[in-house]
Amino acid sequence: MKKITKKVTLSLLAMVALGTQSYAEEISKPWYVGVGLTTGIASDTYCEDITYGVMLQTGYKVHENVALEFRAVKTNWEYEGGKIEHYGVFVKPNYPLAKDVNLYALLGYGKTTLSKQANIDETGLAYGAGSTYKLGEYELFLDYEHLISNSDIPSIDALSLGVAFSF
Repeated sequence: MKKITKKVTLSLLAMVALGTQSYAEEISKPWYVGVGLTTGIASDTYCEDITYGVMLQTGYKVHENVALEFRAVKTNWEYEGGKIEHYGVFVKPNYPLAKDVNLYALLGYGKTTLSKQANIDETGLAYGAGSTYKLGEYELFLDYEHLISNSDIPSIDALSLGVAFSF
């Protein structure tokens, strides 16, 4: 399953990168970076662990409605849970809902570790959704990300709120 997921993700990234290359020139500020506060949640049928940290993102808009994005999530402030570390590469299609509001999806491949009593170190499909609100050069974002999709481990998710800057 991991090989199939990896091949599908890499194929999607290649299609988006090659198929929309000519649109990149039309976007005046295609690069962006962002930072946010995040809540990490690891849950299974018996319990739910919560931890807090930061999320960093950088991306490139290959089309006005599609970006390629790298994300990193690291939680250090423990409340009830272990520390989460996650790195992922995503295709990020977005849909303008209003003049300054966009909805987006995330589909990609990630590596996630959870350190607690039972250490987890997995790679695989990651996905999510969110919304942005544009404020000039900046965008406020709120999103949910399912960090790793594997039925053999607890569900590991992140909810992030932050700001991104285009350049």
